[in-house]
Amino acid sequence: MLATLQSPKAVHAGPVRLARGAIAEVIDAAEALRNTREATPERVHTLRRACRSASVELNLLRGAIDEQAADRLQKILTKLRRRAGSVRDLDVHLEIASELASGHEPPRRLQREIEEERPGHEQRLLAYLDKVAPRKLKRLRARLSPGETPDVGQVRDRVAERAAKWIARANRVLSRPLPAESALHELRIDLKKLRVSLRTLRQLGVRGTKRKEAVIVEATRHLGRFHDVATLRERLESRPDADLPEIATLLRSLRSEEGNAVVRARESLRRLRRV
Repeated sequence: MLATLQSPKAVHAGPVRLARGAIAEVIDAAEALRNTREATPERVHTLRRACRSASVELNLLRGAIDEQAADRLQKILTKLRRRAGSVRDLDVHLEIASELASGHEPPRRLQREIEEERPGHEQRLLAYLDKVAPRKLKRLRARLSPGETPDVGQVRDRVAERAAKWIARANRVLSRPLPAESALHELRIDLKKLRVSLRTLRQLGVRGTKRKEAVIVEATRHLGRFHDVATLRERLESRPDADLPEIATLLRSLRSEEGNAVVRARESLRRLRRV
């Protein structure tokens, strides 16, 4: 099972500074995409990841930062993450299809479908970036400081309590011989939140988190692979031409890769129990 967290040795950063740093990463990613007008897979992925981490960070630090500014930022982050996620999902699906197509091009029907679908999602993302603009994010970021200085010790305790709940939920899933797909998906989300909470605790001076963070990153990566492959399989199975040879061949590869991803995830999860 996952071990408990060790006591703090020193405070390295305050809650407001951590929250502003998380939003700064979103601003940097948004500016890189908006200024170039090129929603490359790398830029979209960076923006989506920054939005997810910042959203968890704001939630963890709630009570130690200005709640009105944090709530308004959360609404923006949710919309940004969803728009970036719709583009990212298409990129990942095409990447997986290309990888599993035995060295050949992915099924042309799927490739054309994604190439035709992506620009619409990309434009919605860019349009929203133009609407919120980095200056709006910067203005809200500047307002994150609360009216009074937060008690860092209390903040640290609250974050540790949240981390402990995610650890307990992870352990419940890990105790099952064969977790269901839905349980694995929920575990993946919990592990992402747990990774951010452990990083936050480390930045607040808590010891004993780095090794846990490294193992959680590995486990999350394998669970992410399982999720991405499964969603692509579901997408292909719902197509009216799913019985075409090129699609049927890819579906067989996807089912095999799903099994491989689950095996690798379980290996990581076993290591996670020992941390």
